[in-house]
Amino acid sequence: MTSIGVLSARDLSVHRGGDVLLSGVSLNVNAGDRIALVGSNGSGKTSLLRVLVGETAPSAGQVQIAGDLEVSYVPQDVAAAPDRTVRDLITEGLSGLESMRSELEQLHTRIADADPAVELDAVLARYQEVFDLHEARDGWGAPLRLAQAKEALGVNHLDDDVPLARVSGGERVRLQLAVCYSSQAGLVVMDEPTAHLDVAGSDWLVQWIVTTKAGVLVATHDRWLIDAIGARIASIDVARKSIIMFDGSYGQFRRQMKKEQARREQRYLNYESEVQRITASLHRPTRVGHARSMRDRNKLAHNLHGGRVQKAAATRINARREELKRLIAKPVGAPAQMVCFQPRFGSAPDGAGSDRLVEATEFALRVGDRCLVDGLEFSVERRSHLCIAGPNGSGKTTVLKAVASGDSLAYPGLLFAPDLRIGVLTQHVELDQSGTVRDLLEREAIKHDLNTHQAFQQLLHTELVVADDLTRPVSSLSGGEQRLLQLAILSWTPVDLLVLDEPTNYLSFEFAERLEDGLRMFEGGIVSASHDRWFLEHVPTSIIELG
Repeated sequence: MTSIGVLSARDLSVHRGGDVLLSGVSLNVNAGDRIALVGSNGSGKTSLLRVLVGETAPSAGQVQIAGDLEVSYVPQDVAAAPDRTVRDLITEGLSGLESMRSELEQLHTRIADADPAVELDAVLARYQEVFDLHEARDGWGAPLRLAQAKEALGVNHLDDDVPLARVSGGERVRLQLAVCYSSQAGLVVMDEPTAHLDVAGSDWLVQWIVTTKAGVLVATHDRWLIDAIGARIASIDVARKSIIMFDGSYGQFRRQMKKEQARREQRYLNYESEVQRITASLHRPTRVGHARSMRDRNKLAHNLHGGRVQKAAATRINARREELKRLIAKPVGAPAQMVCFQPRFGSAPDGAGSDRLVEATEFALRVGDRCLVDGLEFSVERRSHLCIAGPNGSGKTTVLKAVASGDSLAYPGLLFAPDLRIGVLTQHVELDQSGTVRDLLEREAIKHDLNTHQAFQQLLHTELVVADDLTRPVSSLSGGEQRLLQLAILSWTPVDLLVLDEPTNYLSFEFAERLEDGLRMFEGGIVSASHDRWFLEHVPTSIIELG
């Protein structure tokens, strides 16, 4: 069967400010395609999606959408203008179907008045065309689909007149997903759609993606999702500023990534070895004369030969210096280090139960008249990782806030170890958006009483912060880059207990795995909440389910 092309991008170049993110990129999406766009944080995934859906213009190249096909876009963050309501979001998302119905009504009126000899055939043909398009998208079924999707995604409680500014960011994204599903557009483009979905919501999304006839392009860091929808992987190659297509599972893609990482590490080792070899040779004493004694009493010939030897030695030394200059001019970067967190203590204190950091006994939480949690029991010790799972609204974040408080008086039922120091990673980025990355990090380094130069070097070695980004405004960073900045600041502080809310949200595959390795090595205790199926299956030592 011949695939029907719905999107064609040719020789695209995408810039961010003065930086070239992508150059000469081409991408095709056909009806029924499921393509996962992946790449490191800040590599240009969101920028590319915005170009493809027409929100911004490419620096070069062109994007073509097939015929009358409509594009439905779910951004990473849904705007909440002060005067915009839930009804406005729904109306905008279904405007394509509404336009079809409006045109059908106008054509119906024109049919009655059309001159059979002049325009009747053309009007009838257009009516049939629009009618078929509307039927293909089951336009009359949109209200029912919307109601079903809102219930499945937990946003059916939102009245149409509610201002979007009073709706949480996660609920706005889930509402946009529901509208996108109900519109039945021919091309669906989504940016990190599972970031605000619980397990049930992710299952619903997968069922929709694998059954739709539309072309689907989704930018994601969700490793489970890629395999669940059987997606082809479009990976952004930052070095080449291009896209590489990969057919296979995430596991196969991961193995390829590991091989490339091993090659990068070997190139670095070879580079370091060569630099050290040449440097050492330049520091060794060099014999510039010759050992042969003057046997024939020809002093002139003897000295001439010695001069040639001296000149040859100088030439070799200069050649080595030039070679060293070339190597230093094009350095091979050191492989990024694991994301490490510092335990505050060195060895376990003496005494029974001394490793226990926090314990919940018959713990209950209420919000207003609603009981979120009742009778919750758990214990977190050193080198243990408790993950809290459950549907949206079950109280995961509220429990984490209680644990992060370290306050037994405010939260009876929680018992904390004495003098417990807690490090917290919130679900939503809470960074000062004023100033540059360097400004923010310098303030945090001073706050933590750190040597600024040493602290910066630590971050650069982990690549949580890239040197070129130090002068960028914090507000210009992508969601993933701001997440890395949060982790960077958290990694500076020695703590006993880490409290992490959705720690892998927006992180690239590489950083998610390096974070997970760091968490496994952490000597303290960890309490986290996550919907990341891959994370849940591979990282925590225990899981409790709420709701």
